[in-house]
Amino acid sequence: MTSRVSGDLVYWNAHTGFGEIDLDDGRGRIGIYRVDLLRAGVRRPQVGDRFHFNIGVAASGVKVAIDLCRISEGRCAA
Repeated sequence: MTSRVSGDLVYWNAHTGFGEIDLDDGRGRIGIYRVDLLRAGVRRPQVGDRFHFNIGVAASGVKVAIDLCRISEGRCAA
């Protein structure tokens, strides 16, 4: 998929570096990894953070959030 989607971080485990984003379009949840958050400049994600992102596929074959942009006050924050 190449179109950007958005959603809220609903789960984050700092120990494992894995979390889940609830998709705004109602299609469920998608995984998110620490490395992708770090690439976006997000060091301490918090449940409730909003993101725009693309959907990619991890080496395991699972769909994950990539090319993240944290939404702050209605726009992407650097």
